[in-house]
Amino acid sequence: MPSMPSALRPLPNLLLAALLLGLTGCALLHPKAASLPTPAAPVAQTTAAPAEAQGNAIDTAVNRSAEDIATVLPEVRSAAAGAIATIPYEAIASFLSKPLLISPTELRSAARISLLRDDHVAVGAPHVVHIKGLAQAGAGRYAVVRAGEPLRDPQSRKLLGYLGIPIGTVQVEQTAALSEGRLVESRREAQADDLVFPDEGNIRQDFTPAPAPAGVAGEIIAVIDGVSMIGQYQVVAVNRGSEHGLLPGHLLQIRSPEAAVGTLMVFRIYPKLSYALTLRLLAPVRIAYPVVSP
Repeated sequence: MPSMPSALRPLPNLLLAALLLGLTGCALLHPKAASLPTPAAPVAQTTAAPAEAQGNAIDTAVNRSAEDIATVLPEVRSAAAGAIATIPYEAIASFLSKPLLISPTELRSAARISLLRDDHVAVGAPHVVHIKGLAQAGAGRYAVVRAGEPLRDPQSRKLLGYLGIPIGTVQVEQTAALSEGRLVESRREAQADDLVFPDEGNIRQDFTPAPAPAGVAGEIIAVIDGVSMIGQYQVVAVNRGSEHGLLPGHLLQIRSPEAAVGTLMVFRIYPKLSYALTLRLLAPVRIAYPVVSP
């Protein structure tokens, strides 16, 4: 076989290289034909939903509407400082400046209404009354108080004094053996023989309730207005006072023979007796019900 000329000898190599290059290009263009792995299908990507859509989705989950959602931001709030009224002041206003416990000596020696004009049996503001026993006193405002029942300690039977029932206030412009005064405020109608004491003025007091000291035990011995059944916001007398550690604002629990039935708050203190306002009641209360430290 004749030999290939030397100039043509590189040609088979070039043809082989071209063939290989063509096959490679086909594999790149047709991966299945080249048995190459098939690329996975593109995965759908989600973007963050708008804030409103997310809120609606949450609302749907908790069965609420978007309108019910309120945005709360932190902020500083301030309130005016001062005493906080804890009871209705009008319930005890007339009891703060007038004697509620009258001693036997005061009952004998206090000034008193002697006469009423025009033969009245009882009068209210703005009627004029005549007062005996102010000759040594001066002009001014005076408290009119009626002496009520005697108050005795249930255990010792000792007389603590007489119940003082506030009637009103009288203004006296000039004093004499028989002074003339005009009623300027009346809680009840004044009568002859009602007692007259210097008036301290209705000074507002705010009370902060606090439990009475441990060990206080007494009972209700009287009620202003003399009703047999005691309701809420009525004033009662208790046979315990400053000698037993009580102070204005102290709370005592009212008990029936079976259970606790209410709470009262002390607002006027004497050594052996206090006046208190009934607050929360779970049942009607009677005289002689025990009161104890909460």
